[in-house]
Amino acid sequence: MNKGTISFLLVLAIYLLVNKGQAQTTMTLSLEESIEYAKENSPLSRAARYAIVSAKWRYRSFRADLLPTFSLTGNAPNYNKSLSLREFDDGSTGFVSVSQSEASVALGIDQSILQTGGTLSLSSGVSRLGIFRDENSYEWQSTPLVVSLTQPLFQYNSLKWGNRTEPLLYRIAQKQYVEDMEEIAYTVTQAYFDVLLAKINIEVADFNVTVNDSIYNISQGRFQVGNIAENELLQSELEYRNAQASLTTAILQYQRSEETFKALLGIDDSVELEIELPPVAPQIEVDVDEAFRLAQENNSSFLEFELNEIIANRTYDQARRNAGFSATLRADYGLNQ
Repeated sequence: MNKGTISFLLVLAIYLLVNKGQAQTTMTLSLEESIEYAKENSPLSRAARYAIVSAKWRYRSFRADLLPTFSLTGNAPNYNKSLSLREFDDGSTGFVSVSQSEASVALGIDQSILQTGGTLSLSSGVSRLGIFRDENSYEWQSTPLVVSLTQPLFQYNSLKWGNRTEPLLYRIAQKQYVEDMEEIAYTVTQAYFDVLLAKINIEVADFNVTVNDSIYNISQGRFQVGNIAENELLQSELEYRNAQASLTTAILQYQRSEETFKALLGIDDSVELEIELPPVAPQIEVDVDEAFRLAQENNSSFLEFELNEIIANRTYDQARRNAGFSATLRADYGLNQ
């Protein structure tokens, strides 16, 4: 065995020992298990889940804007003592000490009107004024009910347009999530067979090294006894070196494929991975008309076309109303005592 063979085998042995030392556990995966594992643990699946959660809460936030809002306001009792200029019954004026206390509380309900963009408000409150002189006295003011309507005229109605775009955006996000999961399955399948092919290439390259090593050793013996010329010996040595180089390239390609596959699935680099060859290839028949119908029902792109049309109409409506005449009508009715 020559020095080149010894050096190559030494490098290969060190590589195998280092990989063995780094691998703490072994995981065996089939194609179906790889896809399911990626859907649960891969960074791509987590990004898809975060996207659908974000879309869901955005839609819920919009729906919450359509619900009535309650507000409770008030002023805690305060005390104020000051000097005030006052005219007396005899026509003279002078400063008198005034001590008083004020407090109030009010409850309000606001409801946005989706169709018109206006706001309907209901409120009720009570105030108390305390005057502290020789005899303390208290005065009360109550507003049992106040109804207010604020209605923009000829203005852009963001709620009406939001009611058209936000549900559609949520539907697109739901379909996009399904598409992302299927895209993960497709990508995992590609990477799975890349690893399998790289592993097979190593076996083929290793077999070629063994064959060419034997041929090279035989050629050396034949050259020594004078059965072949030197150029034939050099040709067999060249083929042996090329086989070694091909094996090294196959090993590196397998490392890259395996690292890509692990990163896609979210598997730690220290895990030793074993993948199983699928027993048979599935037979699939595709009906073109049925596939087109399903694409129209489930593909998010068709909903995006509809969304883009709505957004274009919304932009036009906003620009037209912002450039034209606008006003705001406000009406109030209430009881006060």
